[in-house]
Amino acid sequence: MRRPGLLLGLQIVAVAGILACTFALAARHPWRLDLTADRRFTLTTHTRAVLASLPFPVTVTYFYAADDQVTRREVAGLLRLYADASPRLRVRSRDLDRSPGEARRLGVSAYNVVALEADGRGAHVDVPNEEYLTAALVRLAGTAPAVAYLVEGHGERGGGDSGARDGLAA
Repeated sequence: MRRPGLLLGLQIVAVAGILACTFALAARHPWRLDLTADRRFTLTTHTRAVLASLPFPVTVTYFYAADDQVTRREVAGLLRLYADASPRLRVRSRDLDRSPGEARRLGVSAYNVVALEADGRGAHVDVPNEEYLTAALVRLAGTAPAVAYLVEGHGERGGGDSGARDGLAA
């Protein structure tokens, strides 16, 4: 009789171990399934590319009105999508009336404004939606300067040539 009890105990331990490993994997690798028609809870590929290429950590602070729960929930959900997509993004939410000092430091004076700060620079988003947030991240991260190479000689015009209408310096 002792043997079936031992086997049952081992089975329970094995199932508990498998469940623990499954929960640990699920916590480390979150996965969502967005079945809405307009893909409302999914970031665009452009936004994901911008978030993946952030060169430095970015702090995003959302200033909300305490009595506007609907907008607060929508913007917080969008910012949660951003935070889940990039480990370099730190998201904070603040009540504008309870954090006036921080709002003043970031230059925010209205409700439902998102302030972004990184690498000594800042940006504001007055309409917190995916399009404007991603555009602000692109401005904040900056772009690499464009480099133009000129070949001189063999009859080509020089870089400082400011000829009539066809000079390069014109």
